[in-house]
Amino acid sequence: MPDSDQPTAVRLDGKVISEQVRSELTQKVAEFKKNHPTFTPKLVAIQVGERSDSSLYIRQKSKACKEVQ
Repeated sequence: MPDSDQPTAVRLDGKVISEQVRSELTQKVAEFKKNHPTFTPKLVAIQVGERSDSSLYIRQKSKACKEVQ
């Protein structure tokens, strides 16, 4: 069987991709703020219940959003 018929896999580095996405988003937010000086990005989360894993997830998303501002 030729090599081209073999399935291939690509290993993704989630940390690198996350950093790229945050960097791009930071640039986009900064550009938007230049055109709209009163703009303040916000994150709103509605949590039903008090699951600790959900609370952790929301805290991590909040932290990530603060890095973008």
